[in-house]
Amino acid sequence: MRDNGILFAILQPQKGETPIRAIELNKSDFDSLYSMFSQELWKLKTNVISFSGEYKPEFDESLEIKGFKLPEYVKEATDNPLGVDSLTIEDGEIEKLKAVFLVKQSEDEYRIFCQKFKKNQYLSQNFLKVFWDKNTVHSVNKPGINITNAVDCYYEDGSLFFKSYYIANQIFDLNEYYREATREDLEKFANLDVIAIENDVEELEEMNKWTRKKIATILDSGVLEKNNIKNILKFANELNIEIEVKNKKILFPADKQKQRNILKFLCDEIFRGNLSDNIYETNSKKLTQSS
Repeated sequence: MRDNGILFAILQPQKGETPIRAIELNKSDFDSLYSMFSQELWKLKTNVISFSGEYKPEFDESLEIKGFKLPEYVKEATDNPLGVDSLTIEDGEIEKLKAVFLVKQSEDEYRIFCQKFKKNQYLSQNFLKVFWDKNTVHSVNKPGINITNAVDCYYEDGSLFFKSYYIANQIFDLNEYYREATREDLEKFANLDVIAIENDVEELEEMNKWTRKKIATILDSGVLEKNNIKNILKFANELNIEIEVKNKKILFPADKQKQRNILKFLCDEIFRGNLSDNIYETNSKKLTQSS
């Protein structure tokens, strides 16, 4: 059946696990899904702008990373789909589902359509699902997922196209392609009304590339301007993220591990599983903790 078509699932990876699963489709369903995704491509390939992280596209624009390197696990899965385990509902795999992607591969083309999986796309077996077939109604009491027509990122000829960095980055790790915070950015970050830093700007400048890119991401997203301290602390508490407050401001600590946790939280890279209270980090290899 695998030669008919496969929709691949990307899971939040844990240590020692391959984060790819296969969802087998019959040829008719595969062709329908491919056609549905293809009809959305014009939104990603019209008014394309080279991505740097400094520019937020308008609603009719999209971004492109040229020379994008697909993760090895994606290339291995598409080169050898028969070697990919099927997605199951056991062992909590559904709750770790972060994205799905469809591959169209032949001698002259290699195209990947990706969709970020949202919590409301899971169809619980706790509810009765009713479907019409002409004038006959069929009910199903089984778990499932809903695939929409959204294409959150698209790969073709070495280029990755997307509209939202923050969504695409939850599918593939785009950190290496993002800009680093400049000295001016670091000064802006240090002087935000909601931030109090233990370091001075000179010490901030000694931060590694990963940290500087995360700070640039936070500044570009405007997350600290869009949310007040009360909301930030509320969400952090729900995810068991430790945030200290000093003079009614978020204390940005000197401790590297605490910095990392706060930066990943503010970049929206820590979240709860779809079905449980397990807490995961995107682009990581571990379960953060279980409530």
